[in-house]
Amino acid sequence: MVKAVTWLAVLAVFLASANAATLTIRPNGVGAYSEWGKTGCILGWQCVDETPADTSDYVSKGSGLGRELFNFQDTGLANGTSINSVTLYYYGKYYKPAYFRVLPMLVMGLSNYTGTPISLTSTWAYYNRVFYSNPITGMNWTVAEVNALNAGMATVLASDGGFIAQVYAVVNYN
Repeated sequence: MVKAVTWLAVLAVFLASANAATLTIRPNGVGAYSEWGKTGCILGWQCVDETPADTSDYVSKGSGLGRELFNFQDTGLANGTSINSVTLYYYGKYYKPAYFRVLPMLVMGLSNYTGTPISLTSTWAYYNRVFYSNPITGMNWTVAEVNALNAGMATVLASDGGFIAQVYAVVNYN
């Protein structure tokens, strides 16, 4: 009986993922914090919104406290759409060998969430963090929450720092 229940659970997950679709949303405005340096742009979101990534413009931060967040495009999804996950992508590299980490950050109202650190390398590369639920509420994402996405990255420790040339989010939904 246990095997049957397990196989039914696997089948349900497979069927849900088979019907899933994704869409990419990009920064389109200044978020709750704008504390990183800007190179090649005036506003941070203008440094990270292009596709493909352009490493001639970027945001950067060495050690210490600094947050850089962006507002994102609306999804265009209908209310009631089931959001399976939101994945934040970063195209970046470390600031110096000693300053090598950034932390994904989301803000909702007066609540901040800083995720697990991402260790950057010396060459430009893509990094990501998947959020299966809204980490601030602990509940499933709603379309309204994704449409109000205010996300980016932070540095909080002496070992944090990086160059970020692209940020975007991929929304997985049914």
